[in-house]
Amino acid sequence: MKRPGSGWQSMMDTRRWREEVFRDAYADIVDALSNSHGESIPREELNFAELMLSQMFLVEAGSVAEAVEPANDIQAQRKKALLDAASVLMGQPIEDLSRSPLAATDRPDHGLWLALHAIATEDADMLARYIEPAFQGLSRQSPQVVQSVLPVLTEAAIELGNTALADSATALLSELPEVYASPAGHFLRGRNAELQGNLATALKSYLEAARGWERYAARARIALADMAIRDGGRGALLAARNVLTDGSDAWRGDRYELQVLMRHASISRQLGDDLDSLLLLAKVMSRFPNEPEIASARHEAEALLEAVYMSGAAGEIRLSQWMEVHLLILPFLEHMPEFAEYSELLADSVFELGGTVLAASEYRRTLALLGAAAGNKETSALTPDIVRVKLKLIKALSHAGLDDLALEEVDAIELSNLADLRNDVLAAKAEVLAKVGDRDRLLTTPVMNPGPTHLREIAYALFTRQRWEEAVNFYKRLRSDYPSAFSARDASYLLIAANRIGDTGTVHDVTRDFRELTESQEWADLAASLADAPIEMKPLAADNADAQMLRLQQTLKNLEDSGL
Repeated sequence: MKRPGSGWQSMMDTRRWREEVFRDAYADIVDALSNSHGESIPREELNFAELMLSQMFLVEAGSVAEAVEPANDIQAQRKKALLDAASVLMGQPIEDLSRSPLAATDRPDHGLWLALHAIATEDADMLARYIEPAFQGLSRQSPQVVQSVLPVLTEAAIELGNTALADSATALLSELPEVYASPAGHFLRGRNAELQGNLATALKSYLEAARGWERYAARARIALADMAIRDGGRGALLAARNVLTDGSDAWRGDRYELQVLMRHASISRQLGDDLDSLLLLAKVMSRFPNEPEIASARHEAEALLEAVYMSGAAGEIRLSQWMEVHLLILPFLEHMPEFAEYSELLADSVFELGGTVLAASEYRRTLALLGAAAGNKETSALTPDIVRVKLKLIKALSHAGLDDLALEEVDAIELSNLADLRNDVLAAKAEVLAKVGDRDRLLTTPVMNPGPTHLREIAYALFTRQRWEEAVNFYKRLRSDYPSAFSARDASYLLIAANRIGDTGTVHDVTRDFRELTESQEWADLAASLADAPIEMKPLAADNADAQMLRLQQTLKNLEDSGL
């Protein structure tokens, strides 16, 4: 087995294991550890960490090295060298660079480690000083380290504008066939060509790289999107969007996915596809809530939300398409305070189109969103907005024929703290009670400033209970307050009730106007006959009066069956 030599190699040498098969070297170190004692234990542990590092098993190398308890200063220095190498190879800066054995000038590969440190710290000046020595130091590393680091140094040379070195580095990639043919190789050649103004070659290389599924493929898609945005032509934008769409699931979880989504959203918007752009921005806000780009994404999404939902409400977007987009963006945007408003707007539009059951479902979703925004899992805390939407839900359920559910909803509303909305809730409750035929509760549900429907239902409830005088009062109020809503049927019940209490003035008054309420001659004649009937009800005439009322009620039924 190879053992640490002298000088810089005694600290760390990734090529120490290059001639040995990894499995055999691994077994030898494990065997040596089992027979070690004293200072030889940390020595073999450091050998094991170096073996892991040489194979680019960086997490394992760092973990093993971190656990070593050095027996002397040499082992302590070696431990730091291995930890620093693992750190910088993972893209993290070297801690306390001035004390790192990797920075020692007697190391022929020190330029490599300093260049990688400069990349990790984004120190362009330091990188420019050490980029050429870095390539020289790379020649002293294991094949696995070379294969991983060469693309990084190549990109650094390209971005520094060191054209000669960049050309040499991209040519050197051909010595590593796996790297050269990978998305990394294609991307780097494309980037080098782009910066030198050879856009045709860049486009070809980027397209080839974008076919992959790793980080450099994602970067190639970003580069293609940027080229298309700079071009501005519809053809270029469409081609770029196709590439972004095809690779949408290929790479996730870091800033490159974020950049892909942002570019995709920008291109879709430039192409006039607000729906697609909105969905992409929703994904950005959901997946990257803490990134700096969120502010601009949120601003764009808010503008698009308003545009999309206003277009939907105006009928410019098919309801099916609008609903599909709504459900797609819901998981991503439901946390936005204003999203409940858009959910309500969609429900209103669905209700207006007659989709009462779907509208009720969306009103329930709106209530859940309002409750979540208010910090309540349930919507029992009745804010004005929640009560307002509950009333819409009750209306939708009632129009859908789900009156029992509507009554459950209205009964669940606590009236004690409603203030200005109390009367609206009572009016909704009265309407539902009338539909379910619960006239006893209807009569005990007070409504201020009742509308024509409520007046009619109260009057009829009193009529069916033969509370004639009260029925007359409510029918007369309906007639005076809402003359356009007063129908022939209402007039007929008023005539019967007024006749019962001997209110000749009301009977003659309604009879006079009856012909304006119906085209039925039979109906008008019957009303006129009521006006001519004796006012005083004598016992022997009671049967005749009952018969007359029965005839009128039969006429009412016939008229109802005829559709009046």
